[in-house]
Amino acid sequence: MTVETMALQPLVGWPRQVANGGRYLVTVDLRPGDLQADWPYPEEEYPVGLMLTGRTGLTVESLGQTSLVLHRFGGTYGPARFVVVVDDHILDGAETSLWLTLISSGGIPFHTTELPVTVNSDTPAPAVLHRVAGSRPSPLPGALRERYLRRLRERYRRVDLEVLLPAADSHPHPVIPLEWIFVPQHVRPDPPPAEVPREVWQRLVEAGPDGDAYLPGQLDRDQLEAMRRTYEERPRRPVLEVLAEPANRRVVLLGDPGAGKSTLVRYLMLALAGSGSAQTGADDSGEPVVGPVRLPAGLAGCLPLMVELRTYADPGRRAGRDASYLGMIDHRYTTEALGLPRSALEPYLDSGGAAVVFFDGLDEVFDPRLREQATAQIAEFAARYPQTRVVVTSRAIGYRPQLLDAAGFGHWTLQDLDDSQIRDFITLWCAQPFSDDPVQAARLRDRLLVAVNVSASVRELAANPMLLTILAIIGRRGELPRERRRVYEQAVTVLVEHWDVNRHLRDERITVDLLDHQDKLELLQLVARQMQDAPAGLAGNHVPGLDLIEWFRNHLEERFGLPAERSIPAARAMLAQFRERNFILARFGPEVYGFVHRAFLEYLAAADLHRRLINYEITTEQVLAVYDRHWQDPAWTEVLLLLAGMVPDRIATQAIIRLLDADPQWQVRDRLPRHLLLALQATTEIRKTAALAPHAPALTQALTSLLDEAAVRENRHDWTFAQAIEQLAPHLTQLFSRAWPAADLYQHWYQEARHRLTGRVRYTVARTAAAIHMNLIGQDLNALRAAADDTIWVTREAAVQAIAAGWASDPSTLPWLRDRATTDASGEVRQAAVQAIAAGWASDPSTLPWLRDRATTDDDGDVRQAAVTAIATGWADDPATLPWLRERATTDASGEVRQAAEAAIARSGA
Repeated sequence: MTVETMALQPLVGWPRQVANGGRYLVTVDLRPGDLQADWPYPEEEYPVGLMLTGRTGLTVESLGQTSLVLHRFGGTYGPARFVVVVDDHILDGAETSLWLTLISSGGIPFHTTELPVTVNSDTPAPAVLHRVAGSRPSPLPGALRERYLRRLRERYRRVDLEVLLPAADSHPHPVIPLEWIFVPQHVRPDPPPAEVPREVWQRLVEAGPDGDAYLPGQLDRDQLEAMRRTYEERPRRPVLEVLAEPANRRVVLLGDPGAGKSTLVRYLMLALAGSGSAQTGADDSGEPVVGPVRLPAGLAGCLPLMVELRTYADPGRRAGRDASYLGMIDHRYTTEALGLPRSALEPYLDSGGAAVVFFDGLDEVFDPRLREQATAQIAEFAARYPQTRVVVTSRAIGYRPQLLDAAGFGHWTLQDLDDSQIRDFITLWCAQPFSDDPVQAARLRDRLLVAVNVSASVRELAANPMLLTILAIIGRRGELPRERRRVYEQAVTVLVEHWDVNRHLRDERITVDLLDHQDKLELLQLVARQMQDAPAGLAGNHVPGLDLIEWFRNHLEERFGLPAERSIPAARAMLAQFRERNFILARFGPEVYGFVHRAFLEYLAAADLHRRLINYEITTEQVLAVYDRHWQDPAWTEVLLLLAGMVPDRIATQAIIRLLDADPQWQVRDRLPRHLLLALQATTEIRKTAALAPHAPALTQALTSLLDEAAVRENRHDWTFAQAIEQLAPHLTQLFSRAWPAADLYQHWYQEARHRLTGRVRYTVARTAAAIHMNLIGQDLNALRAAADDTIWVTREAAVQAIAAGWASDPSTLPWLRDRATTDASGEVRQAAVQAIAAGWASDPSTLPWLRDRATTDDDGDVRQAAVTAIATGWADDPATLPWLRERATTDASGEVRQAAEAAIARSGA
């Protein structure tokens, strides 16, 4: 393939109408017609020559180079610029044109485009073009620029937690610096191939090729699966890297609600303004560092500007004020000092001064006509200021790409946070309030990570940055995962408060009394209840639009006494809003709707049952019957757990005892004993565990029987029970603590069972049983140390971990752990001690040299690997770490240790 045959798309900004004697700017840029095509050249770059000529009455002058350099990443390093001069004597109304010719590196013309121009004496000639030809950018006054940047730092430095909290929330919140908790996400090119919410994609993944994904009948599963695979094959790339590339001067960033679009913009505004902290500087490569994040050099030095598009539709903006985007920035200067005066900014941009303009929230221009107008003005802005970087953010649902795509904008979609990004965010979040207490920060971090990992519903929410932040706020106040229902409650409350259905009805000229927060919440609970009764049940999470209209109509008639002629249009208008605004319900397909996250469906279904119970609409026996009917259905597990935490402890305890007896023959069946798993997990949802005391022996017996059976099956290489035990383990250790009334019963069983539990292939059951035993004796250091001398290595390992976690402040603990790490006969025990010391005593100056010794002298490769990994993670900034890792990567006798060192070196970017 040659450039002559490669499909290229010229991106030209030129005047369609001109006036006699006018001077007009023309910009020319290029991009490949097929952005997914492979780059055909061995070189990274390929030059393309430009020839722009004028017909009757038009003369063309070049401003700089008359060629473009096409880059393999899909664009150029910036457009070429020309000035078109119109003859003074050309007739008004004359039709003329410009001709653009593309020329290959060998001097061969291969593409010609005509650009029509009409002479119109009423067209004003731009007064700024005499400044365009200057070779230097027109500088902003130094004091003005510094004052503006200082104001940006003041405005965007802290995380705005208030927008994530219900209006009635009165808890004090610490100041969280944005630059110290920001975790850059990844993006994929282009929007997803279909407007299908994440819930549907997730259902396809979880179902696998043969499972039932419970999709609406209107959706073609094979087609959706093919689209999902095609999209996920596109490479994920760091968003900051993408925005900094020369080829990406015009970008649209798409994402779901709460995906982090506005937070990214605010972080970049802050970073480009300079954080003003002592930690801000440059790394060895010269790239600016803001907090823990390196800002790519391609963005350094750009003047940051923001246009909040939600103000575009403000009638006051068009009433006597400059309605252009520069006018909006000027207005922010005069009202908030968060902009710049047009008189200074316009010449700066006209002369090619380095800048990046963020147009944040295109989807927040609700009126379709105004949104199209705003989009066209963004395209015109980008054409007029070709040296300026332009970034537009919008929700993916409802976005129409055609206009900005034609204007040369690339489209990228923010991806969910992955496991490492979630961990990074939680680690940074927990470090802020406990900067002087790393042990407390680590405990909070571990508690939040357990909450994320132990619940599939919480894990799904945590992939969304906004919902992860809400989870972190709740986690700082209370225990998780029991308090996860507060995460759901707070998330739903915030989203309901932002669901401005009243304004939408007013905009549609539909007169309805105001729907308050409780009205909207009951509407959503009603939807969740109806889904429970649908053929697919809670597994389906979808409902036809006509059914929604009927439910909304009935609610409006019952709640407000509206006649049909008012309730039906109101219900239709509410559904229409869901098409445009993806709040809690979203469109899944043609006239099919569902909750954007399954966790919202589960929470609202449980909340509906609880509300009807306390309002005496259903009885206690009817609530218990829900457990009887649905304990075998995995789609109901989270609903039943949440309900146990909502209803009075007395009712929850009755449900748990009924579950224990639900299937007496479970041991002879091939399936999991979901009744026991659900009963044991539900105990951690009860607020006052004293209610469980009379039933502690029965619960303990259920647990030991489950552990015995899981061990037998694990020994037969049947992992289903062991995996269920592993997922249940955090709940078990929460329940079976020192105060457990039947602790003696469990300890007696463990002393007899620990021998037969050991020796299993994966040791999952043995380790869980040992951890529970240590939890029961955790307040007795002598008992723990006695367990550390047990003949069974799993017991000794659990004792080491329990002492490190619960007795870190005891001065004898660190020497004791070091002794265990060097003298215990089991490599697993020594490895546990090494990991515990690295995690709990990183600030001790003797820890690093001690770990280096363990990494080179221990006979067990797993122990050496644990020490190498700990040093690479905890001491990455130590200048001696990288050379030491290189030595380990070449000299250690174990291939696993060498691989661990190599992986650490690769992560460092060296």
